[in-house]
Amino acid sequence: MPDVAPAKKGSVRFTLDTSLLETGENVIMVSLTTNSPLRPLVNLFVAVTLQ
Repeated sequence: MPDVAPAKKGSVRFTLDTSLLETGENVIMVSLTTNSPLRPLVNLFVAVTLQ
């Protein structure tokens, strides 16, 4: 992943393998490690509904 300068925006792309998830609503946590002294770890929550 490329570096993002302070106060600038960046994006994160990930792939979710849903083969082992239950049908219905699922909440997945994606942990993002940063070099920020204030927020070295950021947890992102993604909600998906499988039919």
